[in-house]
Parts: sequence; C-alpha cells; structure tokens
Amino acid sequence: MPLHTRIYRALTEPELRLATAIGLVSALLTVLLSWRTVADESLVAGGTVSGGAFVVAGLLVGYLYYDRPTSRSQASTRTGLVASIGLVIVYLATMVSTLSASSLRATVFTVVGTPIAIVIGVAIVVFFVRVAAFIGDRLAAVRSWRAEVKDTTSGDWRGTGNSKWPKYVVLYVLLLPVAAGCYFSINPQSIVSILFAIVLVLSTYIAAALLLVAVYKDAEQLHESNSPWIPNVAAYVGAPFAAFMIGYYVAEFNAWNAPVEALSFLGVCWLVAASYLLDRKRSVGTV
Repeated sequence: MPLHTRIYRALTEPELRLATAIGLVSALLTVLLSWRTVADESLVAGGTVSGGAFVVAGLLVGYLYYDRPTSRSQASTRTGLVASIGLVIVYLATMVSTLSASSLRATVFTVVGTPIAIVIGVAIVVFFVRVAAFIGDRLAAVRSWRAEVKDTTSGDWRGTGNSKWPKYVVLYVLLLPVAAGCYFSINPQSIVSILFAIVLVLSTYIAAALLLVAVYKDAEQLHESNSPWIPNVAAYVGAPFAAFMIGYYVAEFNAWNAPVEALSFLGVCWLVAASYLLDRKRSVGTV
C-alpha cells in the first residue's frame, strides 16, 4: 500500500476524526494567536508560540473521548500531532523572516538546528495535550458520577467519613488573603524580602494546585460513598484556568506588564474555594 494511502486512511479513521478536527482547529488558532511574532525583528528563529490552544484541545479530546472505544491516549496523541502543525508553521515562518538579517554562521546553525527544534517542539506539544487530555477525562468522569446521583437515595449514602480533601480548600481560603497582604507590604529593596516574596508566591501556587486536586478527589470520595451530591468539578476547575487564559491574552494584546493572568487565576481560585465550601456545607452538612 502506498505511503500516501496509509497516511490518508490514518487521518480519516472514523474514531479519530474528531481528534484530528480538534487538532486542526487548535493549529489554526495557534497560528492566528502567534502570527504577530513572525514580523517581530527582536525575536530569533522560533519566535513565541501561544500554547493556550494546545491545552484547550487536550481538555476537549479527553472530555469527549471518555467512555469511547478509542483510548484517550491514542486520541490525545493524534490531536497533539495535528495541533503541532501550528507550531511548525510559526517556527518556520519566524525562521525565514530572521534569516535574511543573520550572518552566514548563524544561518547555517539555524537551518541545521531547525529539524531538531521541530521534533522537540512537537514532542512537547504532544506531552501537554496528553496531560490536558487526562484532566479532561477526569472531568468527564465526574460528569458521569453526577448523572448517577439521580439514582441515589439517602439510604444508600454512607456519609462523608473523615475526608481530608476539604481541608486543602480551607487552607487556600485562609492562605491567599494573608499571602496577598504580606506580598504587597514587602520592601522591594531588601534581598531577604524579595526571597520571601518568591517563596510566598510559590507557596500560593502550590496551595492553588492542591485546591483543584482536592476538589476532584473529594468528588471521587463522595461518589464512592454514594453521596446524593457530587460537586461540579468542571466548573470549579475550569473557572480558574479560563480566568488565567483570559487574563493572559488581555494583558498580551494590551501590552500590559502586570501579571494579570496570575492574579486572575489566584483570585478566581479563591472565589471557587469559598463557593465550594459553602456549596458542600449546604449540600452534605459538613466541610
């Protein structure tokens, strides 16, 4: 069988058509969002590639391929490979736009290194898409758990037990206001203060990550105990990431130097944590 025939059949395989389509849309969005870096003379070959579309593509393919015959791994790999076309286009366009202004030695180095850089870039895209697909798969699992709630009676529920996961949510609710107050009162001229600020920011991000994991793990434990209430993890986890992406692109297109995406992410995480605790208290009577 000719190579082009095998490639065509692989691309049009019925079960992977959706994964391929998601990858193509992601590639198009990547090119559109990253294209302005091509003409930026201050950037070397490769430019800056916007990765938001890759993450969204991974989340979608993981979510939509939950409970399908095709494995999540196969579908997300296909999406990642197709989505990386956008990265390759931006990389090559940026390379061509900078070669004319480069010395002969730099030109040779760039041309020789391009295939290696592209292979590494494609591998990174596939990796991130697969990680995002795992998250999307878990969100779809929670969706199925929530659909089962209507068949659960109060007599089936074994109680929440001593779940440790809400404690991480409480930790973030208490930590963020304290961290914000300390951060904005730090003296930027002191090395000790700067190091403390770095540790504070890292601690806050770690607490935010624990918060999002805790919401999912608590939902899993509630499902296993036949709880009549399962939290909407997709909304709780999706809101902070949506805020991060919106903040990033707003700052990018308006040329703001402020860390809008970080502030948006951490702030929405706090709102999510507070809402989750209130919702849990109202629904199952405990935090």
